[in-house]
Amino acid sequence: MVQRGIPAVIAQQFEISDEAAIVFSEELYRAIAEGFPLEAAVAEGRRAVSANLRNTEWATPVLYLYDNANRRIFDFSRRPFWQTGIPLQRVPQVTLAVVVGLVVLGFALGSLGLLGDGRGVGAFFPPPTATPIPDVELVVRDVRLSPRNPQPGELVAVFVDIENQGSDPAPAFVYEFQPSVLNEETVIRREIRGLAAGGVLSDQLTYRYPWWGTFISQTRVGQLRPNVGFLEQARALVPVRTDLTRPLIIDPDEPLPDGTFIRRNQPAPAQAYAEWSLILSATAPTDPACSGAVPWFKFAGISQVALGTGLPTDPTQCAMVTLVLAMQERQDNNLAGISGITVTFAPGNGTRLVRLFSDPAGQDLLATTQGTLDPRLGLTLTSQPRLFGFDRIQRVEISGSGGVLSVTELALQAP
Repeated sequence: MVQRGIPAVIAQQFEISDEAAIVFSEELYRAIAEGFPLEAAVAEGRRAVSANLRNTEWATPVLYLYDNANRRIFDFSRRPFWQTGIPLQRVPQVTLAVVVGLVVLGFALGSLGLLGDGRGVGAFFPPPTATPIPDVELVVRDVRLSPRNPQPGELVAVFVDIENQGSDPAPAFVYEFQPSVLNEETVIRREIRGLAAGGVLSDQLTYRYPWWGTFISQTRVGQLRPNVGFLEQARALVPVRTDLTRPLIIDPDEPLPDGTFIRRNQPAPAQAYAEWSLILSATAPTDPACSGAVPWFKFAGISQVALGTGLPTDPTQCAMVTLVLAMQERQDNNLAGISGITVTFAPGNGTRLVRLFSDPAGQDLLATTQGTLDPRLGLTLTSQPRLFGFDRIQRVEISGSGGVLSVTELALQAP
């Protein structure tokens, strides 16, 4: 940069790890190549270190500019340490890091074509021409939910308003909606091509809150950079409380938590309802021939989808073994387990049995309920409300005799 006539030096004021140096330099060179002002390019590099490594090394890179009074970057009039009698071992190790950093930076800038033919070398420079920084200020103006207090599993419309309060157009950016700040795995991301100065983006997305309780949802606006990740510019937090008085409905006719519809007979993945804290499985402890049975999505009649069981390659075999629903622990500080359940069966013949346990392994039996299927109306079995005191249902086993197991709906009650 000195050879180019830019009165500036970038160095590390402390020792810096290789990982931080790589992240900083990659983002710095990218920003310079895109025409960012030098100060802004250094800020981009620091921000990348902070976002990617989440430590204090973002403060290590330093930008040295000339002194306005004498236009010197460094004062070389002072006697060097070897002429002042200072012991060599007292020189901070960072001196070597600074020298190495300057050499590496010089080669890197040279590879980008930013170093010239040597003109301007010296301690005095003409004042540099400042590149104006675009006046862009993106803010999350509003986030609204409809309904405001949804039923667990209910489709919620999320309305997001983002405003550019700057005087210049905003380049392409992204915004993220994270339903729970405690769950970084579930993020809905939208890419936006740009936003005019003073403009407002009004967007809509949908989500199903998976459980009862309070969720802190956040909306973030920023840039998504390769090898760096999301660089946040603004955010907004919204508390959401689901309705504790309404059940969580598991209906195979409705889309799965990931939005997938069941269009044909197929094995039901164990994780199909994992976002809603349920793990599916099948068990046949008294029938070795059915030891490999799995849950199935099957059509009951012409168009209704139901949960059942079968062998992985043949849903007609082992179609009357036990279907198991195990409750997962919540990662969002909301209570796990349920206080009650209603199971609805398709019409058929035979009896059906529902067993409830207070542990996911099925060792502590809380209660059982059973009934006989109606050939035309089917059967609905409901556990008694608040029968179990402080115990919560952590496992449900659904079985029976006669016909084919076909569960058309599960209604879970808040813990």
